[in-house]
Amino acid sequence: MTYKGWAPISSLEEGMWVAMDRSEPEVEEFDERQWLVGFWAADGSLYASKGGVSFAQKTEPLTTEVEAIIERVLGERPRRWGT
Repeated sequence: MTYKGWAPISSLEEGMWVAMDRSEPEVEEFDERQWLVGFWAADGSLYASKGGVSFAQKTEPLTTEVEAIIERVLGERPRRWGT
């Protein structure tokens, strides 16, 4: 906020007075289920078929870490094929 009211950051100039919000941001609880789905979607490994996930890179220790998250979050023991 400036003395003229709300202004886009691109319009701010050196020496302008601005008011800053000093309140603490709300901290959201980490949701492992959302993280897991986001990981699969970003990796390109989430298939339309029920329960099928394939990893583009089978790199340790990432594979083991994600398997542990799957087991903890979904209560399912991941199975490996072709290893």
